[in-house]
Amino acid sequence: MDGPVLRIAMWSGPRTISTTLLRAWGNRDDTVVVDEPLYLEAVTALGHRPPVLDASDVLAAPEPMLRELCRRLGVPFSDRMLFWPSGSRDSDGV
Repeated sequence: MDGPVLRIAMWSGPRTISTTLLRAWGNRDDTVVVDEPLYLEAVTALGHRPPVLDASDVLAAPEPMLRELCRRLGVPFSDRMLFWPSGSRDSDGV
């Protein structure tokens, strides 16, 4: 990938929504995803304040919520974030 790098840390509960977000972002052509369960501690220690979305809102209205998240992060929304092939991926983590 060319251009500037934007690192986004996401965490959620329940786990099912974090898998959904991992799949949504991982399905973009311009994104690499990594399942890193300890990243929150590092981000918090550095004082970063990430955007916060309620998981129930994402589940109830995925497209508008993902559009809003992209807007807050300053990245273009991709329709590919809404659909992805079934099956496991390397980005699934441990």
